[in-house]
Amino acid sequence: MRRSPAALETGIYLVRADNHRVALVPSVVSSIGEEGGGLFSRPQRFAIVTGLRASLRSREHYQAFEFVFPEGGAAISGQVTHPNQYVLVQLYEEEEYDERTFDVLPGGPDAEAVVPFRTEQLDARTYRVTPSEPLGLGEFCFFILEAGADVRAGLTIFDFGIDP
Repeated sequence: MRRSPAALETGIYLVRADNHRVALVPSVVSSIGEEGGGLFSRPQRFAIVTGLRASLRSREHYQAFEFVFPEGGAAISGQVTHPNQYVLVQLYEEEEYDERTFDVLPGGPDAEAVVPFRTEQLDARTYRVTPSEPLGLGEFCFFILEAGADVRAGLTIFDFGIDP
Protein backbone atom coordinates (compact mmCIF):
# COMPACT_ATOMS: atom_id res chain seq x y z
CA MET A 1 0.00 0.00 0.00
CA ARG A 2 1.15 3.53 -0.74
CA ARG A 3 1.31 6.10 2.00
CA SER A 4 -0.97 9.11 1.70
CA PRO A 5 1.14 12.24 0.95
CA ALA A 6 -0.02 14.13 4.03
CA ALA A 7 -1.49 13.14 7.37
CA LEU A 8 -5.07 14.39 7.19
CA GLU A 9 -7.82 14.60 9.76
CA THR A 10 -10.75 12.20 9.55
CA GLY A 11 -13.11 13.11 6.68
CA ILE A 12 -13.71 13.07 2.94
CA TYR A 13 -11.48 15.21 0.72
CA LEU A 14 -11.63 16.31 -2.91
CA VAL A 15 -8.14 15.93 -4.40
CA ARG A 16 -7.40 18.72 -6.86
CA ALA A 17 -5.17 18.29 -9.95
CA ASP A 18 -2.25 19.93 -8.05
CA ASN A 19 -2.71 17.26 -5.30
CA HIS A 20 -4.13 19.85 -2.87
CA ARG A 21 -6.91 18.36 -0.71
CA VAL A 22 -10.08 20.21 0.26
CA ALA A 23 -12.48 18.77 2.85
CA LEU A 24 -16.09 18.13 1.84
CA VAL A 25 -18.33 19.84 4.39
CA PRO A 26 -21.24 17.72 5.66
CA SER A 27 -24.78 18.86 4.80
CA VAL A 28 -28.09 17.35 5.87
CA VAL A 29 -31.14 16.10 3.97
CA SER A 30 -33.71 18.66 5.16
CA SER A 31 -36.84 16.70 4.23
CA ILE A 32 -38.36 13.98 2.06
CA GLY A 33 -40.91 14.88 -0.61
CA GLU A 34 -43.37 12.78 -2.59
CA GLU A 35 -45.23 13.35 -5.82
CA GLY A 36 -47.35 11.31 -8.19
CA GLY A 37 -48.50 7.82 -7.43
CA GLY A 38 -51.99 6.53 -7.90
CA LEU A 39 -54.06 3.42 -8.05
CA PHE A 40 -51.37 1.19 -9.58
CA SER A 41 -48.12 3.00 -8.72
CA ARG A 42 -46.26 4.25 -5.68
CA PRO A 43 -45.47 7.95 -5.34
CA GLN A 44 -42.03 9.14 -6.41
CA ARG A 45 -39.98 9.97 -3.30
CA PHE A 46 -37.07 12.39 -3.26
CA ALA A 47 -34.60 13.66 -0.67
CA ILE A 48 -34.35 17.45 -0.42
CA VAL A 49 -31.13 19.34 0.37
CA THR A 50 -31.59 23.06 1.07
CA GLY A 51 -29.59 25.43 -1.13
CA LEU A 52 -29.02 25.37 -4.87
CA ARG A 53 -25.26 24.86 -4.78
CA ALA A 54 -22.73 23.09 -2.58
CA SER A 55 -20.10 25.40 -1.09
CA LEU A 56 -17.22 23.26 -2.44
CA ARG A 57 -16.82 23.82 -6.21
CA SER A 58 -14.46 22.38 -8.82
CA ARG A 59 -13.89 22.80 -12.56
CA GLU A 60 -12.20 19.41 -12.87
CA HIS A 61 -14.29 16.59 -14.32
CA TYR A 62 -11.71 13.88 -13.54
CA GLN A 63 -12.16 13.84 -9.79
CA ALA A 64 -10.47 11.87 -7.06
CA PHE A 65 -11.43 11.79 -3.40
CA GLU A 66 -9.70 10.55 -0.29
CA PHE A 67 -11.63 9.03 2.57
CA VAL A 68 -9.59 9.27 5.77
CA PHE A 69 -10.82 7.11 8.66
CA PRO A 70 -9.75 7.37 12.31
CA GLU A 71 -7.08 5.04 13.69
CA GLY A 72 -8.23 1.52 14.55
CA GLY A 73 -10.82 1.18 11.77
CA ALA A 74 -13.36 3.55 13.33
CA ALA A 75 -15.93 5.33 11.16
CA ILE A 76 -16.07 8.82 9.64
CA SER A 77 -19.80 8.87 10.37
CA GLY A 78 -22.13 6.20 11.76
CA GLN A 79 -20.80 2.64 11.68
CA VAL A 80 -19.13 2.91 8.26
CA THR A 81 -15.47 1.94 8.01
CA HIS A 82 -14.96 1.65 4.21
CA PRO A 83 -15.78 4.02 1.31
CA ASN A 84 -17.69 1.27 -0.53
CA GLN A 85 -20.42 1.71 2.09
CA TYR A 86 -21.06 5.17 0.60
CA VAL A 87 -23.12 5.97 -2.48
CA LEU A 88 -22.25 8.78 -4.93
CA VAL A 89 -25.24 10.39 -6.68
CA GLN A 90 -25.87 13.38 -8.89
CA LEU A 91 -28.38 15.82 -7.46
CA TYR A 92 -31.16 17.50 -9.43
CA GLU A 93 -31.12 21.28 -9.12
CA GLU A 94 -34.48 22.90 -8.33
CA GLU A 95 -33.87 26.64 -8.86
CA GLU A 96 -37.51 27.59 -8.21
CA TYR A 97 -37.32 26.21 -4.66
CA ASP A 98 -33.60 26.89 -3.91
CA GLU A 99 -32.90 23.21 -3.26
CA ARG A 100 -31.28 20.11 -4.68
CA THR A 101 -32.88 16.68 -4.70
CA PHE A 102 -32.17 13.04 -5.47
CA ASP A 103 -34.72 10.33 -6.15
CA VAL A 104 -35.02 7.66 -3.49
CA LEU A 105 -36.77 4.33 -3.24
CA PRO A 106 -37.12 2.17 -0.14
CA GLY A 107 -33.57 1.04 0.52
CA GLY A 108 -31.73 3.66 -1.49
CA PRO A 109 -31.44 6.03 -4.43
CA ASP A 110 -32.73 5.49 -7.93
CA ALA A 111 -30.04 3.47 -9.76
CA GLU A 112 -30.00 6.01 -12.62
CA ALA A 113 -28.68 8.70 -10.27
CA VAL A 114 -25.85 6.56 -8.84
CA VAL A 115 -22.30 7.26 -10.07
CA PRO A 116 -20.11 4.13 -9.80
CA PHE A 117 -16.58 4.53 -8.43
CA ARG A 118 -13.36 2.56 -7.87
CA THR A 119 -11.63 2.31 -4.49
CA GLU A 120 -7.91 1.91 -3.75
CA GLN A 121 -6.48 1.62 -0.24
CA LEU A 122 -3.48 3.97 0.20
CA ASP A 123 -2.66 3.12 3.82
CA ALA A 124 -4.36 1.77 6.95
CA ARG A 125 -6.58 4.88 7.27
CA THR A 126 -6.84 6.30 3.74
CA TYR A 127 -8.68 5.22 0.59
CA ARG A 128 -8.61 6.86 -2.85
CA VAL A 129 -12.05 6.95 -4.54
CA THR A 130 -12.27 7.69 -8.26
CA PRO A 131 -15.54 7.90 -10.23
CA SER A 132 -15.61 5.31 -13.03
CA GLU A 133 -16.25 8.06 -15.60
CA PRO A 134 -15.58 11.81 -15.65
CA LEU A 135 -18.26 13.74 -13.79
CA GLY A 136 -20.53 16.06 -15.74
CA LEU A 137 -21.59 19.53 -14.68
CA GLY A 138 -23.80 19.85 -11.64
CA GLU A 139 -24.19 18.92 -8.00
CA PHE A 140 -23.12 15.61 -6.44
CA CYS A 141 -22.97 14.01 -3.01
CA PHE A 142 -21.64 11.03 -1.11
CA PHE A 143 -23.85 9.56 1.60
CA ILE A 144 -23.98 6.47 3.76
CA LEU A 145 -26.70 3.97 3.04
CA GLU A 146 -26.85 1.17 5.55
CA ALA A 147 -28.16 -2.15 4.23
CA GLY A 148 -31.95 -2.18 4.19
CA ALA A 149 -32.20 1.41 5.44
CA ASP A 150 -34.48 4.00 3.91
CA VAL A 151 -33.21 7.47 2.99
CA ARG A 152 -34.79 9.95 5.40
CA ALA A 153 -34.61 13.54 6.63
CA GLY A 154 -31.59 14.19 8.82
CA LEU A 155 -29.29 12.00 6.70
CA THR A 156 -25.75 13.46 6.50
CA ILE A 157 -24.37 13.95 2.99
CA PHE A 158 -21.01 15.24 1.72
CA ASP A 159 -21.76 17.45 -1.30
CA PHE A 160 -19.76 19.25 -3.98
CA GLY A 161 -20.34 20.83 -7.39
CA ILE A 162 -18.68 20.69 -10.81
CA ASP A 163 -18.69 23.99 -12.71
CA PRO A 164 -17.90 24.77 -16.38
